[in-house]
Amino acid sequence: EHGEHEDQLLEIAAAVLGSYGANASVAVPSLLACLQQHPDLSQLSISIGRVGVDAIAPTFDALREGLIGIGQVTQIVDGMPAKVKVELAANVDDPSPQVREVALLTIGKLVPLPPNSVDQLQAALHDGESNVRKAAAASLQQIGEKAKVTLPELLSVAANESDPEVRVAMILAVCELKKDDGLLVEFLENNIDHPATTVRVAAVSALGKLESLPGRLHAKLAPLLSQSDERLRQATVRAIVLVDDQRDETAALVVAALQDESPLVREEALLAAANLGEYATAAVDVITKQLGAESPAVRLAAIESLSRIG
Repeated sequence: EHGEHEDQLLEIAAAVLGSYGANASVAVPSLLACLQQHPDLSQLSISIGRVGVDAIAPTFDALREGLIGIGQVTQIVDGMPAKVKVELAANVDDPSPQVREVALLTIGKLVPLPPNSVDQLQAALHDGESNVRKAAAASLQQIGEKAKVTLPELLSVAANESDPEVRVAMILAVCELKKDDGLLVEFLENNIDHPATTVRVAAVSALGKLESLPGRLHAKLAPLLSQSDERLRQATVRAIVLVDDQRDETAALVVAALQDESPLVREEALLAAANLGEYATAAVDVITKQLGAESPAVRLAAIESLSRIG
């Protein structure tokens, strides 16, 4: 109980200090020390951010020393004025990988983008630290098509990325930069067989967001419906109905997925069945049985599926 009251008092004090803006720069070291002890009190981060430019150096010092983490610094940055964020984002060449990470993540939040920002992000994709590369990819994803990145060059970098988490981030970035492109489909196809499940899920999920898929992908996607990871099976159901041929085989796979042990997969299969066109009639009986499913989401998906089939 005492701890709860103490937290409330700290948040009130921090909010008051934050209201002084730049005039509270002298309080930044105390706020950072308090944040180290109470990392979950977001008001501390918000108040530090409101101090503005004078908070950058002490915040980065605390980050370099490991006193606070990337999450806290991100909250601090979010509370800073736009012109301060521009100055903070200039630290992309800092010796500290944590500082570089924050600087790169900040670039994705800048409107308008400063000159050479995209070039800096692309260069950071070759950084020796995986978290820095991941931050660069995250910002490229956030910027999207406005980045105007040359797709073949980016795909080449992504294809050679060894860290699964960074590769996933690059898949997400590539999909935001340019969709429905033959090069993109080929890149995602090459990631279907990646040893990391997270990469396979990201690649198949991205394929499921396109308008249509070439017939050759049917043979690669079908075996994934028997994999143990439910997220992979769910993404595969969404993608395989987009393959532009072998519709009868696809219908049989969707019917099988309607009986999957995972409610998430069954829900996806119910929605996918409505995209089977004339082949959807083969699934009507199985869809109807899902009206009695334990999961409300599955029951709702069954109703929607039947209404769309007509």
